Amino acid sequence: MSSTGSTPRSFSCRLLAVAACLVVLATGTACRNRAATGFSPERAGKHIRMLGTAIGSRPTGSESDRRAREYIAAALREAGFEVRLQEAMSETSSGLSVPVVNIIATRPGRERAAIALVSHHDSRSEARGAADDGLGVAVCLEAGRVLAARPNPRYSLLVAITDGEELGLMGARALAKTPEFGAVRAFLNFEAVGTTGPARLFQAGPGNSWLAAAWAASAPYPAGSSLFTEIYRRLPNDTDFSVLKLGGVPGLDFAPTGNTFAYHTRLDAPESLDPETLDQLGDNTVRLVERLDTVDIGARTADNGTFFDVAGLTAFAYSSTATLILAVIAFVLGLLATYKAFLVAHEQIGTARVIITAVWSFAGVLVIFGALCLGCALLRLGTGLEQPWYGQAGIFLVFLATVALFALWLLLLIGRSLPVMVGPAELPAAVWMLTLPIWAILLAVLQRAAPGTGYLFAFPLLTAAVLVLALPVRHAAVGRLVAFVVAVVAGALWIPLVWPLFEFVVGLFGSLPVVAPTWLFPAMAVAMMLTVGPSLAALLFGREFRWLPSGVVTSLALLAVVAASWVMAVEPAYTPERPERRALRFAEDLVQRKITSPQHLGIMGGSNGGLLMGVMFTQRPDLFHAVVCMVPLLDMKRYNKLLAGASWMAEYGNPDVPEEWAYISKYSPYQNVHADTKYPQVFFYTSTADDRVHPGHARKMAAQMEAVGHKVYYYENTEGGHAAASTNKQLALRTALSYSYLWMQLK
Repeated sequence: MSSTGSTPRSFSCRLLAVAACLVVLATGTACRNRAATGFSPERAGKHIRMLGTAIGSRPTGSESDRRAREYIAAALREAGFEVRLQEAMSETSSGLSVPVVNIIATRPGRERAAIALVSHHDSRSEARGAADDGLGVAVCLEAGRVLAARPNPRYSLLVAITDGEELGLMGARALAKTPEFGAVRAFLNFEAVGTTGPARLFQAGPGNSWLAAAWAASAPYPAGSSLFTEIYRRLPNDTDFSVLKLGGVPGLDFAPTGNTFAYHTRLDAPESLDPETLDQLGDNTVRLVERLDTVDIGARTADNGTFFDVAGLTAFAYSSTATLILAVIAFVLGLLATYKAFLVAHEQIGTARVIITAVWSFAGVLVIFGALCLGCALLRLGTGLEQPWYGQAGIFLVFLATVALFALWLLLLIGRSLPVMVGPAELPAAVWMLTLPIWAILLAVLQRAAPGTGYLFAFPLLTAAVLVLALPVRHAAVGRLVAFVVAVVAGALWIPLVWPLFEFVVGLFGSLPVVAPTWLFPAMAVAMMLTVGPSLAALLFGREFRWLPSGVVTSLALLAVVAASWVMAVEPAYTPERPERRALRFAEDLVQRKITSPQHLGIMGGSNGGLLMGVMFTQRPDLFHAVVCMVPLLDMKRYNKLLAGASWMAEYGNPDVPEEWAYISKYSPYQNVHADTKYPQVFFYTSTADDRVHPGHARKMAAQMEAVGHKVYYYENTEGGHAAASTNKQLALRTALSYSYLWMQLK
């Protein structure tokens, strides 16, 4: 038999060879230098435990912040740095002034030009700051120790640990004006919005794509994407990087994003921080600075470029010009491949079925998107919560996947049940005829609006276009192998991003004072489906799974949807590991947007809301000047022994179980009153006749606060039950007392 290039078997072999080459190309550079850098995670871990446990929460201006500063300065001097404390009154453009004390440590090199490592030593008052930013401080200290020991480095090394970051980047504003930072030509900033997973490169610039290229070439454990840059620049968040880059000095900003639910809460503790996160960030930092020591850090270019890692194995970074050239080539080849795929599909099924298949495909995307939106809306309606998925992000992702697959399966069944001439054609050529122009359009739009994300479509589009143009996709076997190669490329880019991106967005909208629109997560799911989905469809189209009848598949798919829905409905939306914190975020937002100030901000709540009031003023006493705490739960150690409290253990947990009390004790208001903390003058009121929440909660809390020197207001009605009023006259008195107090405190 003659061996010609047109036989399916021949092209199948060729495609397998191409797939193998692509896999080798994608992973070959992963065998990079992962030899020991000298960075000690044990030493760095001790720094984190000192900051997060021995010292604890470190608000700017506090005694604990001073202790942290002394500890850090001593560690830097021990490593051989010349250390000075910069005391400054930092100001914003709006006139806000804050006194800060930055730590500035220098180690000279052969040249005065310096590379800087930057983090901040302050934390939020409600958090222990192990990750934010104990992680960054520990990396600066330990990586600084390793780098300071280098013999005769080319560039000077600056370690800057700023103050007042949590108050509006105040320390960075002062640091930017120092002569030491004036010598900096490139800097690395370390932040944290989570406690697990790799510390991702999520900001780079301004311009100077060569800096991201140095990261891509040197990091032994690369993690990062310009996709996160495009997302972050559209969020109401900032880091010290935002201030320091304004002077034109290029930098890289790193932060772990896993378990973002701990961000700015008491869960940001040393035991929550993944040791691997610390180890990998430390090694990456040492290798990157060593790399920068070999290049011209004074070079300046205007392009931001594109950067990304591939499953943490290797990384790529290239200029804005290369990004544009790649996009143009992929776009043009994509349109040419679309035309070829159309000709093949037209030859095989005719014009009418090409049009019908296109209609079915677009309708299918709309149906899947609609099914996902309906599923999210029903979750909200059934639970009565705006974020019912916050505490169950993993299950929510499974829920979205099962709903999408079930909708897709039903569409496939309907299409196969119809006469051939009105059903969709299950041909690989038809898949590429419809997919390639969509990818090309999306790439063009992203190149204009968010060029850093374009690579997610450019590489799958370019791969598919080249293979479709080069190979006879009329053969089903060849078409499926083309789909396999494209699936490898698209999957390598997209699949590692799915969970980190999804978890980050769920956590983000669970903490910001905004509610995620119903369509947001369905839109994310559809965007991911549009890249990997077509390849999977081309692989499966035309295949009959005779080993599993369609009725069984339908039943299993429906069962999966029901099971995922049931778990989402019965599992708590908020858990001890992922607590609700929206009330504080709304209050913070009011202050940050200057709608009000803490001096004029008051809160009021009763019963379970009384517990919320207790948690809010003990966690953030600086945020409020008036608190009306009505018929509250406050002593969560004994609540289950008082009146109806035992019936609430399914909601709050059992304080008699040590593991559960370990968490409850962190927020229980009665156990978190401290003599050296300044609290607002709280107004407690309760009822002697309350048969639901024992009045002892309010009594004990008021007595406890007075015992340690804090003034309170207290009123106890002898009637009224849990409402604390049994007549209109009593209700009027209770209301008058509350609003008279608020007027007195907030005027």
